[in-house]
Amino acid sequence: MAKKPPLNRKEQVMLTALQLIQSNGLQSASMADISAKSNVAVGTIYHHFESREALIEALRTQLANQLAEALAAGLAGKGSLKDKVMGLWNNAHAFFVKNPLAASFLDQYSSSAIGASTAGMLKIKGLTSVQEFFKEAIKQGKVRKVEPEWLFEWLLASVLTTVRVSSNKQMTAISKKSVESGAEMCWAAFKA
Repeated sequence: MAKKPPLNRKEQVMLTALQLIQSNGLQSASMADISAKSNVAVGTIYHHFESREALIEALRTQLANQLAEALAAGLAGKGSLKDKVMGLWNNAHAFFVKNPLAASFLDQYSSSAIGASTAGMLKIKGLTSVQEFFKEAIKQGKVRKVEPEWLFEWLLASVLTTVRVSSNKQMTAISKKSVESGAEMCWAAFKA
């Protein structure tokens, strides 16, 4: 098996930031902490990211684009609207289970002051197909008449909550059947 190439400095900074955010929280990951843990000089970090906010935005965009790739399969092919909504939910869940750093970051980001003050995730170019899917479903009257961003944020929140709760070792384990019912509950909340 081929060995993965080493991370460049920018990638190392982004990975370290995600790790610090997961362990210490979004507000606690300072540029000095990221520099110390990544062994990348603060000046080098600022060469790649003009500010901490720019680093956070780069992480959000990168993770949203990775999520968009995972969601694309949920929209591909034939199937009912319900099948597609459930496919989106299940693909998002599988993505976050495989990428716990992404789950932790987006969970914290979406409930932070930074996340609340920025444009919704659907504004990111990679998620255009998801936005168009929700717009068309709303136009056809098949889902609730709310903004597409609301539908996506609700889907994302329900998936992230499921991942957070099911991965919390201090909570009673959630059965596989309960996790699988998440997509059904999402559809039930969306349908008109």
